[in-house]
Amino acid sequence: SPFYQADAEVKREKLYKGLEEKYKDYPVKFDRNKVQEFLNNNPDYFTKYGINAYENAYHDISTEDYSEIRAKEKEEIKEQIRKEVEEEIRTKGQAGNMGFGDLGSQPINPTGKAPFYDEQRMEDDPEYRDQVIADMERRNK
Repeated sequence: SPFYQADAEVKREKLYKGLEEKYKDYPVKFDRNKVQEFLNNNPDYFTKYGINAYENAYHDISTEDYSEIRAKEKEEIKEQIRKEVEEEIRTKGQAGNMGFGDLGSQPINPTGKAPFYDEQRMEDDPEYRDQVIADMERRNK
């Protein structure tokens, strides 16, 4: 029955073109050969999904590829954000809006305590000590 076979080929071609058009903007491109190979290996898709077997096969094939693409995109976005934050911290641009504004503004203290308070002056000067305590309380809120 060459007539029916030719008719089936025309319909399959039309179906493929429709699916290619439908998924042309998707991250995972519609690949006829992969879909046909998948359906040849899984003929039960036709009994399970009927005419939608081609589309469901595409979805099942592309799921893994799409997950990999999304994971890669997420990593790229994280890396880009990290670089932008580091640049803002270095240039003191918009970092203040993100809560990083005073990271480099305190004097460097060799003991690792920040901000730097003169401990000897704290013992000798009660007014300075009160200022420091008030400053510490303000920072801890």
